[in-house]
Amino acid sequence: MSGNQPNSYYNWGPYLHRTRLPQSVCKDILVRGRQTHTDHSQSLAGVIGRQSLFGEDDRKHIESILQDSLWAYARERARYHGEEVNVVSMQIDEVWINIMKAGDFNPPHNHVGGDISFVLYLQIPDGLKEEYEHNKSNNAGPGTIEFYYGQPDSWVTSGHKLLPEEGDLLVFPAQLIHYVQPYMSPGERVSVAR
Repeated sequence: MSGNQPNSYYNWGPYLHRTRLPQSVCKDILVRGRQTHTDHSQSLAGVIGRQSLFGEDDRKHIESILQDSLWAYARERARYHGEEVNVVSMQIDEVWINIMKAGDFNPPHNHVGGDISFVLYLQIPDGLKEEYEHNKSNNAGPGTIEFYYGQPDSWVTSGHKLLPEEGDLLVFPAQLIHYVQPYMSPGERVSVAR
């Protein structure tokens, strides 16, 4: 092959978007989340101490907060794939809070229904980063969220892991498989999701 040949690069696979929301926004949603007690465990995959569905007023409030970020995802996803934005409107149909404690985990799953999903991290245990840094296993690591798509191959990036920080908002296709590793640090790992 000659070095003078033109090269092309094609983005492939799902688009995963990470941004950060202000601490004041996260605190507001956390307060609302702690006040909701509609058990949502039967509809979710997680082995998590508390999974509660937000009520309609809180859902609308969260939707209004996340609108700019969700539209940013739609624009960036289209750019990533070399397409025009083809989204006409966005509405969040339901939102739930996950309050995890040491030993809790979320097995591989996706978020059925809708086109896109998100996870917003409201609280992370103080010792989780240190626990992650001292992890000796070959798994993604304590408290991480890992996304995967397609078949693993040494020439293909088929997964991505993240150790979330407070305020992180991850937006991704609803059908994208993901899971959360357990951790042992004391404290709660709190997220809201759709």
